[in-house]
Amino acid sequence: KVGPKRDVGTKCSLDQRQLIEFFQCKGTDDEDRTLEQIIKWDDQLWNCCHNHIQWVLPTDEPSRFNAFAPILDESLQAIFKKDRGLQNNLRRGLQRFMSFLGLSLEGDFDLGERLQVVKASNFNSRILTCWRGPENHNYSRLSRALRCLGLVGMVREQRALYACLYKLVDEHPDMIESSTVNIWKERAGPIADGKDEDALEDLDLKSPETADRKSTRLNSSHSQD
Repeated sequence: KVGPKRDVGTKCSLDQRQLIEFFQCKGTDDEDRTLEQIIKWDDQLWNCCHNHIQWVLPTDEPSRFNAFAPILDESLQAIFKKDRGLQNNLRRGLQRFMSFLGLSLEGDFDLGERLQVVKASNFNSRILTCWRGPENHNYSRLSRALRCLGLVGMVREQRALYACLYKLVDEHPDMIESSTVNIWKERAGPIADGKDEDALEDLDLKSPETADRKSTRLNSSHSQD
């Protein structure tokens, strides 16, 4: 099983290879589950299970809920950034997570189209399960997704997800706490700090007037938090 600590090196350890083989669809996670099996789970299992998301969306931090979760250390990050196959399968896991939330990742990556995360047709039916309530564990999962995508070099997907969350906060001001929004912004890194021109376009912040208007709405919507 994969433990919570890793040594950064130039070669893949056995633990590192387990994560790579998991995303190559040649291996399993610490519970002997394949990526294909997890993708095929129904929404109820995706909601109730708490030790799979650390494999589908790995990060560089130990998990509080799964002591055997993989750690995406610097050498693994470099491997993922160079391997389109690993990224493609991680994207498939991301797409399943988006579907669970009532969202959809749209746009043809291979054709160079702008990727977007938008509300799916089932979004409203997923609000009660996935989006309501303080300390919603799906908010932590979204934080993990933002962090993961940045670490593996999938910035277009990270940008699309953050833009969608930004819009959801604007459209549903009483649904998501300001503390959660701040965590998402921190996890999004450079794309949320105003220095990424493509992110500004996705967030509709190119215009100073638009930026001021949206900032005012967001701040007022969280004034009671």
